[in-house]
Amino acid sequence: MLLFWNIQWHFLRILCIQLHVTYYVRAIWPSPNTSNVKLLGIFENASSSSESAELYIHSQAMFKSAVILSQEYNITIEDKYIEWHSIETVGHGIETLRDTCKVLSISNVAGIVGPGLSSEAHVIASFAKTIGIPAISYSATDPDLSDRSDYPNFYRTIPSDKIAAKAIVKLFEKFHWKSCILIYQNDAFGMGGNKIITDELNKNNLTVRGSIIFSISTLHMQEDFHKYLLESESRIVILWIQSNYIPLVLKEALKYDVVGPEFIWILSSSISLDSFDRSYENLIGLLTVEPVAGISVNASINTTLLDAAYKVWQKYESETFPVSSKVHSYALFAFDATWLLVQSLQKLCSTIKTNSSSSSSSPSSSCLSFSELSFCFDRRFSQSDLLLNTINHMEFLGVSGPIKFDSNNLTDPVNGPYYYVQNLQFFTNGLHFVPVLKYGSSNDWTSIEPTNTIFWPGNSSKIPNDHPMIKDVNILSLQESGELDELKRKWFQKKTCPDLSEASSELQILPVGGIMDYASTYYAWDGARRRACGAQPVSMRTFLSVLSTQDLLENGTTTLFNVFEEINRCPPVRSGRPVRSARPTGPGPQRR
Repeated sequence: MLLFWNIQWHFLRILCIQLHVTYYVRAIWPSPNTSNVKLLGIFENASSSSESAELYIHSQAMFKSAVILSQEYNITIEDKYIEWHSIETVGHGIETLRDTCKVLSISNVAGIVGPGLSSEAHVIASFAKTIGIPAISYSATDPDLSDRSDYPNFYRTIPSDKIAAKAIVKLFEKFHWKSCILIYQNDAFGMGGNKIITDELNKNNLTVRGSIIFSISTLHMQEDFHKYLLESESRIVILWIQSNYIPLVLKEALKYDVVGPEFIWILSSSISLDSFDRSYENLIGLLTVEPVAGISVNASINTTLLDAAYKVWQKYESETFPVSSKVHSYALFAFDATWLLVQSLQKLCSTIKTNSSSSSSSPSSSCLSFSELSFCFDRRFSQSDLLLNTINHMEFLGVSGPIKFDSNNLTDPVNGPYYYVQNLQFFTNGLHFVPVLKYGSSNDWTSIEPTNTIFWPGNSSKIPNDHPMIKDVNILSLQESGELDELKRKWFQKKTCPDLSEASSELQILPVGGIMDYASTYYAWDGARRRACGAQPVSMRTFLSVLSTQDLLENGTTTLFNVFEEINRCPPVRSGRPVRSARPTGPGPQRR
C-alpha cells in the first residue's frame, strides 16, 4: 500500500512539474514574419540552476520587448518593422554557431544581440566579422574581447572584467588586504578573469597566493582545493565562475569547513540559496563584486524607456515578470544592446535616404542589402562598414545608463561602468544578499545608504585579516602592559642583526586597536629579523605548527620567546590544520 502511494506521489510531482513548465512556455509573443529586417537574440538556457533560468528569461524578455517597442514607436526600415528571432544555447560555441547559421540561412539578420557567454562570444564575434553584421553582447565580460582589431564587429553593453579587476584592487585597498587565492573555471570567462585579476593585483603590489581550476565539464576542482586553502597563507578566496556553478563550489566549501569565520569569499555573482539546507550560517559575510545597471547605484537611466519596456513584458509574459527591482541587470544590458541596433539601423537608413534624395542623379537605393546565398558563411551584409560607423557614433541614455561607443580600439562602452558589492547577511527569515558598496565614475567604492553595514564571517562587525589568525583576549593585556614592546626589543637583539629601522616596513604589520592578532604580528617580526640576518623566513604553516594559544595563556611572553627559539631550528611541520579561531556561539543579531 505504501509503495502504491509513493508511486502516486511521484506521478503527481512529475505532473506538477510539467504543468509548471507549460505555464512558463504558454506566453505568446507576437512574431510576424513580414519583414526582411530581423535581429537575432542568443540566450543561454542552462535550466539546471535558478540563477541561469532567471538570466535567460529576463534577458530574452527584454530583447523581445525592445523589438516590439520599436514597432509601437513606429520605427521602420524601408516601411517595414524590425522583427526578431531568438535561439537558446547550452554554452557550446560550435553548437551556438550552428544554430546561428541556420537562422541566417533563411533570414536577413542585420544584427545579433548576444551571445551571453564569453566562450560563445569569441566564436560569434569572428563569424559576425566574416559576414559583416554587428554582434552586441549583454553579458560576455572576457577582457580579450575588448580588442577591436581582433573583433571589429563586436560590441558589448556590459563592462569588461578588466574594470572588475580594478574594482577588486580598490576593494583590497579599502580593507587593507594584501593577498588572495583565485578559483576560476576553465573557459574564456574564467581564464580571462584569472589573468586580468592576477595582473591588476600584482601591478598594485598585491599577491595571488595560488589559483585553482574548476572544470566545467566534470564540475569538480582539478585538485584537493580544501587542503590547498587550509595550507595557504591567505584567507581571501575569489571565486570567478558562472553563477550556476557557484552553489556546487560553496557546498563543497561548507562540507570541508573552509568558509566563515576563517575564510572570506568574494563571488563574481550573487546566487539563490534555495538549494542549500538550513545549516549555511557559515556563509554569512560572503561578498560579491558584480556589474550592475545604473538604476542599482542611483545613476542616470532612461526611466521612460524602461517603464515602456516593462509594460510590453507584462503584456505578453506577465507570469515571468518580477517586481521591477528584481529584474536582472543583464536584462537591462540586453535591452540596450537591442535598442542600440534599432537606433543605429534607423539612423543609417535615414542618412542613406537623405543622401540619395539630395543627389538627383543617383537612383534610390536600398539602405540594407544582403547577398542572399543559402550557405550562411557566404552571406554578406553590403552596408557593414556604414552600420559599424553609425554604431561607433551613437549616443543615448539607455535603461542601463548612458550608451556610447567611439572609434577607438576597444569594444567596450565609454560611459560607466557600475558595480556593487553585495554582502550575505543574517535576517530572521534566513540569509539574504544586501548591496553595501557601489563603484562608478569615481573609480572607487562608496557606501550605499542606508544598507552600508557589512557583516563579516562569524557575523562580526570587524574587518577580517587576509591571513591565518590566532586570536586571544589575553594578548590585549600584554600589549597594554608594555610586555609586547619589550619582547620585540629582546627578539631583535637576540642575534647580531642590523638596526631595527632596516626592517621597519615589515614591522608596520603590527595590528592596532581591538584584540591583538599576535600570531601574524610575531610572524612578521620573525620574518623581518631573519631577513635582516640574511636568512630565509619560515612559512606561516611552520610558524603556526609550534605556536599555540595555550602556551601564551599559561606562561606568557617567556614561553612565547622560547617558541621563537624553537622556530629558529626549523622543526618539521606537524600534520593537521593550523590553529583556528573559535566559532561564534548562537545566531548573530537579528535584524528586520
